[in-house]
Amino acid sequence: WFALVGTYICVGMLAMLIIFTLAIVISILFAILLSGIALGAGANGGPVSVALTIIVAVIIIAAGLAVMCIFGAFTTQIVMFEGNSGTNAISRNIELVKPKLLASTWGVFVAYLISQTFEIAMQTPIQFLAPALSRWLHLGDNFQTSFIIAIDGLAGLFVQPFIMVFLTVYYFERRCRFEGFDLYQKLMMGSQGQV
Repeated sequence: WFALVGTYICVGMLAMLIIFTLAIVISILFAILLSGIALGAGANGGPVSVALTIIVAVIIIAAGLAVMCIFGAFTTQIVMFEGNSGTNAISRNIELVKPKLLASTWGVFVAYLISQTFEIAMQTPIQFLAPALSRWLHLGDNFQTSFIIAIDGLAGLFVQPFIMVFLTVYYFERRCRFEGFDLYQKLMMGSQGQV
């Protein structure tokens, strides 16, 4: 358990360092680009500036997601199944993700997006009903806030296992596809007389 927490701390610190550095560099380049557009276009530069701001935000989010996928997509699986921790787990994660970086990043993004959609779908009706329930039962704002926080936590508890199942299945898919893990398992069971 301590190895898992320590590895998550290492992954988080490394990813935040890279994401923070990327965000600063991209923001500086973006500021230079926007100032050039504003000077050249005058009042007509507004829509272009808004479009560029959205593009830069998407680039920063995509870069952050790619960094998190490269360094931490399979952290739990590597620590729990392989026994690696710390920088060994990070190196192993890079090794598993590297052959199909774009597909891995896209898969993690889609899984995260689907899980967040389910979580928001569970939270939204409760968040609309909480004020009415609070007024009807003559409870204060503290109850309403506590109730919404509790529902948010329960929604997270419901959605989190789906992400972990997806990442575990994807982890074994990576191992089977690039390392022949399924063949290794069959050979091991055959040598022990279990086939």
